[in-house]
Amino acid sequence: MLKTLLVSVRQAIENIRTNFFHTFLSILGIVIGVGALVTILSLIDGLEQYAYDQISSTTSLEAVMVSAKTGDRVNGVYVRNDSVLTLTYEHFLHAKEKIDQKTEAYAYVDLNRVVAISGDTLEVGAYIMAAAVPISANTMEVISGRILEVADVQQASPVVIINQSLARLLRPEQEGTQLVGQSLAMDSFQLKIVGIIKNREANDPPRAAIPITLLDVSYFEQNQLQLLFQAANVEQVNPLRDTLRTALSTYFPDRIDGLNFAISESRVSQVEQGFMLFRLIMGMIVGISVLVGGIGVMNVLLISVTERTREIGLRKAMGAKRRDIILQFLAESVTVSILGSAMGLILGVVVSLLAVPIVKMIVDVPFSAAFTLGTMLIVALVAVLIGIVFGTYPALRAARLDPVEAIRKE
Repeated sequence: MLKTLLVSVRQAIENIRTNFFHTFLSILGIVIGVGALVTILSLIDGLEQYAYDQISSTTSLEAVMVSAKTGDRVNGVYVRNDSVLTLTYEHFLHAKEKIDQKTEAYAYVDLNRVVAISGDTLEVGAYIMAAAVPISANTMEVISGRILEVADVQQASPVVIINQSLARLLRPEQEGTQLVGQSLAMDSFQLKIVGIIKNREANDPPRAAIPITLLDVSYFEQNQLQLLFQAANVEQVNPLRDTLRTALSTYFPDRIDGLNFAISESRVSQVEQGFMLFRLIMGMIVGISVLVGGIGVMNVLLISVTERTREIGLRKAMGAKRRDIILQFLAESVTVSILGSAMGLILGVVVSLLAVPIVKMIVDVPFSAAFTLGTMLIVALVAVLIGIVFGTYPALRAARLDPVEAIRKE
């Protein structure tokens, strides 16, 4: 069987070589269709990678965020819950005990408060983050003093770190570094300023951070405590979410549905679904060109059957079976389709590489085409399917020829 197939492929290549120009014109539809398909898929893959990178830069894909559910959507309308669960630092510590030690865990609550240097009448509004440990401590650039430490949280030390924006508002006439060691009033707290950090952006609003253990339950009842857990990899995100749900069920056995266990994977899934829909729609449009190319292949083979009627008659008279004739013409059809698809693949790659600089000139984004294994497999599948689908009728027509009538045909 394999020997017969190889012989059929060699015969197909020889027939293509002797009628190359005619064959090329007939498969031009395949070349253009496959080229367009490769271009679209590679650009979509590149766009998907860009979207994935953008999501990764704004939120970690390995993170699970736990917070109280404040409401639900009913018929597309957001309805606030009558009662909202209160997460506290105690809940965070309990959940932290149940997870793997390699999983990073954070707890924080954002407050909008008025602060002032003790003894001053100047009061300044600021965003205050009360945290177990600074979530972005590794990215903080200290101008003076230090950042919050774990010991500050464990001992509920009345300390605070502020950013440059808040320092300038509190002491516009002085250098910000002179504020380290001074006392900052917030609500009923007198907090010692232990550090000043650099703004991430020039226009950052005034911000500060304090140990979360300074706050009592009343703060958590008024402001939503956020729990953030960072898994080691994406594969551990779902098991981590299940573990956290089980751990917090101890405190909220009948109301666990009142908590959100949000993961960024859902955002990625939504993006993937959108791009998959785009692929399908564009693939169906490009499929018209591929269909035209398939008709070209059928045309080549029907002409070949007409021109080689006597040859087919002689082969059948010498003992060739119907399946041998069918296999020969199907092999020729698949070979022609593979040739057209290979040329289309090269065309698609070239067009994609030329399109990327043009896109970057119009839109200033770090975008590039991506050539994935999936695209290559699709091209190979298209080539084989075109060869089989559009080569079947000519092959059957050739196999049904009467050998006597075929030999007598001029």
